[in-house]
Amino acid sequence: MINKISKTETLYLKGIGILLIVCHNFLHWVKPMIGENEFSYSREVYNNFLSAMTLDFGNVIKHLFSYFGHYGVQLFIFCSGYGLTVAYGHKQLSLVPFMKKRILKLYPVFTLAILGLLVYTYVIFGRDFSMQTVTDLLLRYTLLANWIPGKIFVVSGPYWFYAMIIQLYVCFFFLVKLHRRYRYGLVAVMLLSYVIIITTNDFFVAQKLSLYYNFLGNLPVFVFGMLLAYNKDKTYNFRYKAMVLPLIVIFILGQYFEFFWNFSQLAFILIIVPLLLKLSRLSQGKMYAFIVYTGGLAMYMFALNGFLRSPWVYQINKYESDVFIYVFALVFLIIVYVASEVLKRVEQRLVKRFL
Repeated sequence: MINKISKTETLYLKGIGILLIVCHNFLHWVKPMIGENEFSYSREVYNNFLSAMTLDFGNVIKHLFSYFGHYGVQLFIFCSGYGLTVAYGHKQLSLVPFMKKRILKLYPVFTLAILGLLVYTYVIFGRDFSMQTVTDLLLRYTLLANWIPGKIFVVSGPYWFYAMIIQLYVCFFFLVKLHRRYRYGLVAVMLLSYVIIITTNDFFVAQKLSLYYNFLGNLPVFVFGMLLAYNKDKTYNFRYKAMVLPLIVIFILGQYFEFFWNFSQLAFILIIVPLLLKLSRLSQGKMYAFIVYTGGLAMYMFALNGFLRSPWVYQINKYESDVFIYVFALVFLIIVYVASEVLKRVEQRLVKRFL
């Protein structure tokens, strides 16, 4: 098991994560829409995936990204838990300065992206702007939308992540204190989180407030990242090969049974992170450099991809051409890269000047 992850390797993991997310966010809106088990479990959705894979094998790439691509979010949650612990886990923390620094890192990009969304959606493409739009914007910008039934995906679907990750930042402050006081405090939090998730998530899903919309559903993976960082200098004797088969079994069972699905996010991290790191250390050529570059753009790509996809998805669904799926997906991806580079430069200049 690989414990020590460098900053460059973290960017590499984020690069893989954002590519999964962007491709998922684009392709899961392309017809036929099979759905995904991201915030709740449905055997019907998995059956849709299996049917699509067998009856429409020519679009296997689309179906794989549509159904599994959301697991890229888990890479970001893991990297956040790991990176924050490496940076702050052994320092004296004060909640207000810590949160101020985290918010000042996220909100300039978030704000500029919201402004870009308004121009792109309501000026260029002329969508109707109403008081409901204003309300939704306020709920999204103040991070309240995640707590209101039916509002989780307002303004731009991927933006649910902002509220959730800031909640985890607040949790991090208290988790560090817990770890310093109790040796197995983080393990206890992870286990307690799973108990609450397994026993109550169905109830909250019925209220349109899945626990995975907010911090609690994502706490196990975040805490695992913290645990790995706190133990990054230790050496373990067990082999990845011995561990990976049971994890794959859990992940597969998680597609068939709701109980195991709750563990599939952590199983994914335990399978994919060591594998990606091992592969990256075998070869660090141009592809590796490109993925690391992508990881450096991840924050900007995430902010933009949700609303930039609309006209391209519409065109694909209009013409129902398999060729168009991948041509427009590639065009969309290039646009996201270019727009993200522009956003990065604008944000950095504004931050340097005003913050």
